[in-house]
Amino acid sequence: HPNQLPDTTTLIAAAVRAVDGLIGSDQLEDVRALADLLALELPGLRLRSALKTMRTSGSPLMQGASALALESLHDARAFAPTLASWLQGPAGKEMTDRLRGALIVGATVWQSSPELVEVFAEAIGQMEDVAFLRRVAALRGGFEVLSAAERRRFHEVLGINERTLTIPGEKMAALALADRKARQAV
Repeated sequence: HPNQLPDTTTLIAAAVRAVDGLIGSDQLEDVRALADLLALELPGLRLRSALKTMRTSGSPLMQGASALALESLHDARAFAPTLASWLQGPAGKEMTDRLRGALIVGATVWQSSPELVEVFAEAIGQMEDVAFLRRVAALRGGFEVLSAAERRRFHEVLGINERTLTIPGEKMAALALADRKARQAV
């Protein structure tokens, strides 16, 4: 019947076929759409194949999204080496976009996997000060995609109580001065 809507299976199949068209995207909305599709927990070689292609040939944003999706299908810790290598790579838009893609697609993975967050924290903690300062802007940019509630949950996984983040005024002034000097150095 011409006025009949397609069934759910047909719509999902069309969405999976459309994943190939997202490979070069640099739009956060496309990553969110991919996250919505992945949330359906669809089995299938077609989707897995598209994600593998995206991981190797996609834009940095889509590489981040697909890498987390592929590597965390069975165990979120499998994503840890990839994450650590991104953090050791050059700072800049590519790092920011990969983090954005991974954070959008894997918001629930990050929240439910203390191991993954620990790897992230360890990789950051092991950086030399100069290397960390070179990456601060890229890291901040990556985390901008999280809502305030998602950032709070991320802090909870890290064991950070936001109420304990109060800093005495003189220390805050010293940190602000150091931050300003670091920005000028970068």
